[in-house]
Amino acid sequence: MALNDALSFFGTEVLKKERWEKRRWPYYLILPLSFLIVLWVAVKKGICLVMYGCTPRMNSLFFDGLGRVCREIKEGAASWKALDLIYGYSSTGNLVDDFWVNMMNAQAVRNRLEMVKGYLMDSSLEVARDGQEVRIMSLACGSAQAVIEILVTLKQLGIPARAMLIDRDSTALDYAAKMARNRGIDVELVLASVSQVKKYSQDFQPQIIEMVGLMDYLSSQKAKELTQLIHTSLPEGGWYITANIISNIERWFLYWVINWQMVYRQPEELREIVDEVFGSPCCDLKLDPLGIHAVVIARK
Repeated sequence: MALNDALSFFGTEVLKKERWEKRRWPYYLILPLSFLIVLWVAVKKGICLVMYGCTPRMNSLFFDGLGRVCREIKEGAASWKALDLIYGYSSTGNLVDDFWVNMMNAQAVRNRLEMVKGYLMDSSLEVARDGQEVRIMSLACGSAQAVIEILVTLKQLGIPARAMLIDRDSTALDYAAKMARNRGIDVELVLASVSQVKKYSQDFQPQIIEMVGLMDYLSSQKAKELTQLIHTSLPEGGWYITANIISNIERWFLYWVINWQMVYRQPEELREIVDEVFGSPCCDLKLDPLGIHAVVIARK
């Protein structure tokens, strides 16, 4: 496929296809029970801390008690392993798993993955339009699923592309490397903190830096400082892709039952962090169809 054809095809068909998950009604109907579970788990944790000085091994029979995948997600909460379980979930025949691993926040995480892939493809094709090799840097990459899938597509199109994956968790890098090998592509792995983005950008010279997931755990001050480092690490015309979770009705279920603590921001707060560094005309923000994740792409 010629590059111009690829630009047209991916811009009009692939990136606009309806792959969104937006099943709300079962989770609205179950809200009273969800709140009761949250209340019970909060009381249970308080009792365990007072009497035994620790938290309970099982938060709820109706989540990590009967759900094997739910239990693995709780045990890996806020890690790449939990996200990977959510990304690739398919029915196990366990009703508890099937229900909760398809809750609105899980659907929204998978929607976010699709949105990030769309932004990555858009920006990669813009770089390729100028006849350059596409170089993507993924910060706090985790399993790097979005980046790896885009590299596979670019390879199929005959577009030269490389990726550098940076994470301070060696298990995440090992998993990403295995996934990349299985898909027939090579990636550069760096075991380091995201604060070293400027150092590694000097040699790699990325035109695209993607950091999706980490912003959910950063204070506003840390988020602004890191955004400034990323801006400095990009060339003129370079792209930055990030995201943040938005407060929603399942927030307290995530906190108490799944032990998943995050920094929730309204879309305007995320835009303000990025705009302060990149400038407001350069920033585009979109919400996933459930309104739970905001995804931003900014251009230097």
